[in-house]
Amino acid sequence: METNEKYIEFRQIGAKPRTKVYGVFSLRHGTLLGRVFWYGPWRSYVFAAEPDTVWSAGCLDTVSSFLRDLRGHRGRDQGCNTDVSQPSSVRSVFSPVCVRRTGRVVKG
Repeated sequence: METNEKYIEFRQIGAKPRTKVYGVFSLRHGTLLGRVFWYGPWRSYVFAAEPDTVWSAGCLDTVSSFLRDLRGHRGRDQGCNTDVSQPSSVRSVFSPVCVRRTGRVVKG
């Protein structure tokens, strides 16, 4: 699944036996801005931004939408203890309850 947006694009950069790894790239510069990958403890795809990147609300919304599309449950975020009765939003995907340091580097 490759998606193009106004400022960022998602491209598959790797695959594991049952899931895929996507890179989030800048359309202007072609640089890798982050990765989307399956995170087993949450049984969900997650987004990990590269260090020293800055994200607008619009780009985070695009990433959030991509995560929901991968999950296949539009309008629901089932990972990490979010209230699924709320409308899906960047706040529900990137809420503090969803942030956890894994202590490991994820490579595509």
